[in-house]
Amino acid sequence: MESTNLIVFDIGARYGIHPAWLDLYNHKKTENLASGIVDYYAFEVDPYEVERLKNKYKENYFIFNVGFSNRKEELELNLLEHKGQSSFLLPNLESNWFESRPKESQIQFKLKCKLQTLNEFCTDLNIYPNFLKIDTEGFDLKVLEGAVGGVLDKVLAINCEVFFEETFVGVPLFSKIFDFLLKNGFMLANLGYSGKGVPSSYFCPDYNKFGIISGCEAVFIKNSSGYYNLDVIEKGKLILYLFFNNLQDLSFKFISNLTDSELGKLRQTTIWDYIKISFIKNIKKLQYLPGNSYERAKIDFKHIFMEEYPEMHNFFENPIINP
Repeated sequence: MESTNLIVFDIGARYGIHPAWLDLYNHKKTENLASGIVDYYAFEVDPYEVERLKNKYKENYFIFNVGFSNRKEELELNLLEHKGQSSFLLPNLESNWFESRPKESQIQFKLKCKLQTLNEFCTDLNIYPNFLKIDTEGFDLKVLEGAVGGVLDKVLAINCEVFFEETFVGVPLFSKIFDFLLKNGFMLANLGYSGKGVPSSYFCPDYNKFGIISGCEAVFIKNSSGYYNLDVIEKGKLILYLFFNNLQDLSFKFISNLTDSELGKLRQTTIWDYIKISFIKNIKKLQYLPGNSYERAKIDFKHIFMEEYPEMHNFFENPIINP
C-alpha cells in the first residue's frame, strides 16, 4: 500500500514535537500501519537544544541548527531566563505578559545566528512542507515573508503564534499576520484561546474566563478556493490535519464532498487508514452527547468507509484503534 507522509516544518522547535502532531508521530506499529505518517523537520537556532532534541527523537525526525527570516541576515538571539521565550526581539517589560513574570524576561546570554529564507532552504534541499508550525517569539511574520512565492504556495495549513499586545518590542500584532495570510490564500480557522488570559490579580472568581489576551496560537488553512484546487492526496493530508486541530466539523465536510474518483484514489493510501482511525475515535466522543449525532455519525461512517462502525468490544479490542 502506498505510504504518503505528511511533511511538517517546525520552526522554533524548542522542547519538542508540537502536541497537535504527537499522536500521528508516535503511532505504534500495527499490522496495517507503519509507526507514524509524519516526517517531522525541526529547526532551532540554539545549538544546545538541537543536540538535546537529536537525542530525544529518532525515527522520522530531522533537526537542523537553522533559523529563518525574510532575507539573509545575522541577528542576535536574546536567550532569556525562560528559554522558551527567547527571541530576536527584546522583551517588553511593560507588557501584561512580562510584567506578570519579570524573572522570565531577564536576558542571560546573546547568541549570534545566521538566518536565511524558507524559500532558499527548500530550494537547496528540494524539500517542501505541507504544514508549518512557527513559534519564534515575535519573528513569525518575517519567517512567513521569506516563504512568499514559493514554499507558501505549497503549504496546506499553518500553526503560528499571534500577539494582541506588544509583548516584545516592535512585534507585529495579530492584524498584520492575519492580513498577510489572508492576502496569500489562507483563512483563520481557530485560535488557541480558552478564555484564560494574563491575570491582573488573584481575584478571578470565574475560573474559565479572566485576564488580558496577550497572545495565543492561531491556525490558518488554505481558503476554500485554494482547497478545491488541491489534488486528492493534498486534500487527504489536510483532512487528516483538521482532525487534530479541533476542526473535525470541517474535516467531515471535506470528506463528504470528495468525489467517487477522489475517494477511490485516497482509499489506496495510508492517509485513508489514518483518516478512518481519526473518524472512529471522534465518533466515540459523540456517544454520550445529547441528540442523535452519534447515530447519524455511524450511518455516515458506513457510507464513507463501506463497513460497520466498530462498537463496544470491537472498538476497545481493535489493535489499530486502541494500540
